[in-house]
Amino acid sequence: MAFKKSEKTLELNKVIDMLKEETMSDMTKEICETLKPSTNYSEVSTWLKETTEARNLLAEKELFLRGLKDIRKQLQFATKDGVLQGNELFDIKSVISTSERVKKLFDEYDENYPIIFDLINKLPNLTRLRKELESKIDEDGEVKDSASSNLKNIRMRVKNLRSQVKSSLNKTLNSSEKYLQEKLVTMRNDRYVLPIKAEYQNMIPGIIHDQSASGMTVYIEPRDVVEKNNQLNQAKREEYKEIQKILKELSEQIKEHYDPLQNTLQILVELDFILSKGALSRKLNAREPELNYEKRINIFKARHPLLGEEAVPIDVKLGDDFNTLVITGPNTGGKTVTLKMVGLFTLMTQLGLHLPAGRGTEMGIFEKVFADIGDEQDIEQSLSTFSSHMSNIVEIVNNVDEKSLILLDELGAGTDPTEGSALAMSLLEYFHNKGCRSIATTHYTQLKNFAHARDGVENASVEFDDITLKPTYKLLIGVPGKSNAFVISSRLGLSDDIISNAKSFLADEEIEVEDLISSLTEKEKSTQLLKDELEREKAKVERMKSELEKAKQDMENKRDEVLNKAREQAEDIITDARRDVEETLKEARKLAEKNSQKEMAEVSGNVRKRLSEKQEHLQESMKSDENKEPLSPAELRQGMDVYVSNLDKEGIIQKINKDKKEAEVQVGIMKVSVAFSNLYLVEDKENSNGSEIEKHKRKSVLTDKKANISTELDIRGERVDDAIAKVDKFLDDAIVTNLTQIRIIHGKGTGNLRKGIQFHLEGHPHVNEYRIGSRNEGGEGVTVVKLNL
Repeated sequence: MAFKKSEKTLELNKVIDMLKEETMSDMTKEICETLKPSTNYSEVSTWLKETTEARNLLAEKELFLRGLKDIRKQLQFATKDGVLQGNELFDIKSVISTSERVKKLFDEYDENYPIIFDLINKLPNLTRLRKELESKIDEDGEVKDSASSNLKNIRMRVKNLRSQVKSSLNKTLNSSEKYLQEKLVTMRNDRYVLPIKAEYQNMIPGIIHDQSASGMTVYIEPRDVVEKNNQLNQAKREEYKEIQKILKELSEQIKEHYDPLQNTLQILVELDFILSKGALSRKLNAREPELNYEKRINIFKARHPLLGEEAVPIDVKLGDDFNTLVITGPNTGGKTVTLKMVGLFTLMTQLGLHLPAGRGTEMGIFEKVFADIGDEQDIEQSLSTFSSHMSNIVEIVNNVDEKSLILLDELGAGTDPTEGSALAMSLLEYFHNKGCRSIATTHYTQLKNFAHARDGVENASVEFDDITLKPTYKLLIGVPGKSNAFVISSRLGLSDDIISNAKSFLADEEIEVEDLISSLTEKEKSTQLLKDELEREKAKVERMKSELEKAKQDMENKRDEVLNKAREQAEDIITDARRDVEETLKEARKLAEKNSQKEMAEVSGNVRKRLSEKQEHLQESMKSDENKEPLSPAELRQGMDVYVSNLDKEGIIQKINKDKKEAEVQVGIMKVSVAFSNLYLVEDKENSNGSEIEKHKRKSVLTDKKANISTELDIRGERVDDAIAKVDKFLDDAIVTNLTQIRIIHGKGTGNLRKGIQFHLEGHPHVNEYRIGSRNEGGEGVTVVKLNL
């Protein structure tokens, strides 16, 4: 792979620095510094997809790997039977805690992020080790008193002895204040002492441990605290010994868990790297490019990542209709930036990084990327600009093949224009015949003609505004750049006579070429404006299409809602019938036991009568719909109020299309096309017999519901999905019957059913508020719901 020499020229290192700014650990920064572009299509594809997952995840939820410490040295030290200190053990605990926090997060996001989830799923379970470390090491890296009963007792003894020593010294302080240099207790040689004026040192019996630099103060351990200090120091030694024992035990556990700890660290660092790529993608407002096997480059609305959002977006294509592109145009017009951007995009893609470009951008995979950009003149080696460029190009020629991308800036420059342009054309033809992809910038007119005359070679130019005398930084594919010397000179005030005389020195063919280029440029501008207009219209059509799809979905949802209500009414009727049958059977059994034929006949007659009444009621309800006939085409009028049967909504006719046998109807905020067969006359709601039947039907259903509905719903033992369905129906019935409060009995159990139901109640249109039941209402086993009426 011949990437390395071109990486610096194409400023890939600056993009890597941007990536490092998004990382959370020094270990990840080390990975960034060793990144290598891949030439494996499958690997690059996976890298790009994981960046997409990370970008989407970060857009949905913040995820920072705080606590990701570099514990590699600690782990290595533990494997050599080294005793780790408390702060080192706490760092290991922090890494495990980070791992557990990440796993907990991805319990909720596994389906949306398969690549990242697969990585997270490999994290070892180190909870037991984490709890062990947590129970013995505090946040300051100190061993806790509770780490062992022996340590707790020792520290209690140390505390008591220290208190006794200080108490004795304080008595001496108060009784011998005139002998003191300062009224305080201090330490020398790990023993408590008093600062005594040198002239009074014989007044305080004890051991002199130190004196000040001036000799005016001596530090004396009074005789009556010597023994207590001895006991205190002995207790401290026992404390240190016990602490070392605990640290050694914990270090041995770290050694035993070396492999899972090492795997955890490696996975978290890899996750940090992936998240860093996603964060950089968001920062650059970038997106995942499409990949192809054909070494094809199609870049839309691209911005150089180092220029930011203010850069003028450009389109570049290569490898489809042509494999070689020759870019001409004025200096500072963006030729070199375009060249670098194509190379940089290629390397970024093959590192799995997203590109700051428009939708539909696609990139090929190259095994070699060569770039000769800028003046690499070497004074020490006495190489001229031309020689320096030629040295690079010779190396490119010796290594190029059909899997290469070649980027050449100012090809043939730095020498005689005639020879330089001839050499440039020969090199481009060589690269073209090799089958590689190449882009070159130049000022030579001969290269424009070469690109025009060769199949598979195309001209391009950076646009120049003749009015403002400034480049627009737009790239025009298919149009060679023209010379702007005469235009610029004229705008700056050079005499027309001089310019006319200058033109006379040009050959007629050169003048015609310039005129042709000007014409092509104007046509390209017009074409681009038309293309932009088409893109805007296309976007508008897409929005309209989306709105229509939404309207269609809304209609389908409405239809389902109507069907569901019909099913509920049917279920209510069936339930009533079953209840009647059950009651009748009970009465029949009682009569059978009494052997009363007369009474059984009477009950049978009553049953037939009730069933007959229900049948008549259903038939009347059905007739109210069957008797309605859709409006005929002759009856339809613009502005007429109509009932739209397939939407179960009323609307106003806007237009009538008799050819298509449909009308455009305004239904609420939306206009829909409705077949004539679905349009009915809106009847007087007070006088309509059909309306009265509907009222009777609704009243009957409502009365039945009120008579039978309970204020409690017991869903214990149900699956969450089944329970939610029952809760929804219960809420609907409760609203219909004007209940203000209900109780849902879900039991305590694991709490999953309660959480699922309460999550469903959040934001439910029927629910005003909900709470856990009070002690008298069933406690955590019950959710009390207040309803919106």
